[in-house]
Amino acid sequence: MSINFKRVIEFSHYVDETNIRISQEIVANSKIPMHRFSIFIPFNNREIGPVATVIMYNPSKAGLKIDIGKRISDFTVYNVLQFLYHHKEKFKAVRIMNLFSSYSSNPRRLNSSKLNHIKNNRALKNRISKINHVRGDKLILAWGNLPKSAPAKISKLYKKQIE
Repeated sequence: MSINFKRVIEFSHYVDETNIRISQEIVANSKIPMHRFSIFIPFNNREIGPVATVIMYNPSKAGLKIDIGKRISDFTVYNVLQFLYHHKEKFKAVRIMNLFSSYSSNPRRLNSSKLNHIKNNRALKNRISKINHVRGDKLILAWGNLPKSAPAKISKLYKKQIE
């Protein structure tokens, strides 16, 4: 079975698309932001409950609006949301943070000079400090292995960032 990563993947019916919040750094005259620090994705009809904060490798286009005004997901985000929505802990939302905030779904396009480690690490530390363990919030580390197509500079930065 092959997976078509180029197709548009929409959020599932249980995602509250109107209340998705993206913390990003906008670039003038660009449809795609330069940096995305996090995306907060609430679930419909879940006003209370814990929040799952998932730290992943790098942001993709998940959360952007397409021409018809609908937000899109991506393969990985869709699977993470699917798992956490059906989890026994009944999460009310998922916050996805990134090891790298430079906006790209292709590691070969990442440029180490465009990585904003200071702002990104500040955002990571700030968000992690706000996790409410009493409410049952969870921190999930899910960045996996570095893609083989990543340049050597990114590989070095990747290892440093994980440390």
